[in-house]
Amino acid sequence: MDIVRLKPSQWPTWRGRMAAFAKRHGDRRITAEGLRAMLLAGEETDHSVSSPAAVVIARDQGRMLGFAFAANAGETACLVVVRSDARGGGVGRRLVEALANRFGGRLCCKIAADNPASMRLFFHAGLKAVALETGPTGKPTLRFETDGFHTAAAPAEGHAAGHTVTHAPRHPAGHTIGHAVGHVKEA
Repeated sequence: MDIVRLKPSQWPTWRGRMAAFAKRHGDRRITAEGLRAMLLAGEETDHSVSSPAAVVIARDQGRMLGFAFAANAGETACLVVVRSDARGGGVGRRLVEALANRFGGRLCCKIAADNPASMRLFFHAGLKAVALETGPTGKPTLRFETDGFHTAAAPAEGHAAGHTVTHAPRHPAGHTIGHAVGHVKEA
């Protein structure tokens, strides 16, 4: 399996495919706000830590297994979607780790309290639940953050509502943010 970062020039090609993938494999857990943020952020994705948005994709032999997207290190939006037949093999964890590493170890994501699979994913990826809030759909929502989220170098300024996470592979614990994710390829 390869984890690939999308370049800004690739966004127009992948935008529709990722939206369709999220709708098909999102188990109705992707908020409209989160999906909208992903669709609108495409031109802002690049590889610098200061870029406001990033997309990483998991592929195996040309087949997309999942993707993760974050805007402003997750403050504006955070999405993780993994195919149901690829869950349980660490795909989601590797996507979250690659995304956090892309933002200099800084990542936050909000997860609805009725989504224990996604909570497991973020715990296994090394994030910690730090607050309970009301999410964009009105549900109780946990805010997950990497260690040192507030002390790590912040990428771009800017905060907005609307965070989403979906799908978590069931994966044994033991990996934390900051450990080697493996080589993240340029797409």
